Amino acid sequence: MKFIQAISVALVILGNTSGEAKKISAKEVILKSIEAVGGKAACKRFESAHAVGELKMFADDKIIAVHFESWCVPPLLLRREFTKEEFGKQVKSIYVLNKDNAWYKHGKNPTIPITGSDFERYKSTCADILFLSLYRIVEDEQFKICLLDSVLKNDEQCYQVLVRRDGNSDKTLCFSMKTYLLTSDSEVKKINGSDQNEKVEVVFSEYRKFGDKMIPCKTIQYTDSKKVAVCKLKSITPIEKPDDNLFKKPE
Repeated sequence: MKFIQAISVALVILGNTSGEAKKISAKEVILKSIEAVGGKAACKRFESAHAVGELKMFADDKIIAVHFESWCVPPLLLRREFTKEEFGKQVKSIYVLNKDNAWYKHGKNPTIPITGSDFERYKSTCADILFLSLYRIVEDEQFKICLLDSVLKNDEQCYQVLVRRDGNSDKTLCFSMKTYLLTSDSEVKKINGSDQNEKVEVVFSEYRKFGDKMIPCKTIQYTDSKKVAVCKLKSITPIEKPDDNLFKKPE
């Protein structure tokens, strides 16, 4: 009987030890994810980048196909060009953010300023690019992180990390338990010009290596669980020295 009890105790101890070994902190998950994509230096290098790809937007039972180019130099320089067919012709829309100013030009129409909540949205786009470098989350005191229960996402078990940010809504990041790659991020945002909220989720997949960094080539955005956009990245190149002309008011 004593021998059986001793074996039982030993198994409990071994079981607890095994359980302890499997524990991981939110910070460790993020650090492992940074290493999985190529390390901090690679993340920093791709914060300023020129990207080219294809975008499909879903609205009112219609699919709008768009070719895009984007130049981003955080924290406050951004240019995006979207080209799509209108009445049988290819028409380009240009959005530019330059520090305290932003503009929009569609086709041959006059350039107009971007203000109010739209201006803040473009500023937050740059902020999100810095945020998704991930290393800032574990280095900047404005971010508070904690590990939530694991979740099954797209048939893959994932870690969930809740990130609280000063002056911003909370984000929930999901990381693959196998690869530590970021698989999705989600947050609840206020609808522009409204007191109502909406849940926005972006799903990342099809990781591919560009230079020394692994980058997701496919992103799908959902708003309140409804698919609203699919983005396919074709190329991305770090911007070593930005061209100031790119971020001038479009004429």
